[in-house]
Amino acid sequence: MERFDRHVHQLGYVYLALADHIARLIAQGELAPGTRLPNERSLAEQHGVAIGTVRRATAELRARGLVTTIQARGTFVLPYRSDPSTRSEV
Repeated sequence: MERFDRHVHQLGYVYLALADHIARLIAQGELAPGTRLPNERSLAEQHGVAIGTVRRATAELRARGLVTTIQARGTFVLPYRSDPSTRSEV
């Protein structure tokens, strides 16, 4: 699995670098549709960032149509669609 580099985003925002990293994992098939992402605390520890950074990255991924969050269940990778505006829910 590709390592997360918090300094790779051109604007310097760590949450965008994390969102880009997870988006790449999804695009490469390392995170398949329906896969549940680790919880916020685990993601924060795994990538060496604050929980708030994980929350903003997850919100960015939702805005991109890559994941959905279901209360009390978690955050899941959505099935791939060629047009991101037509991505379906898990």
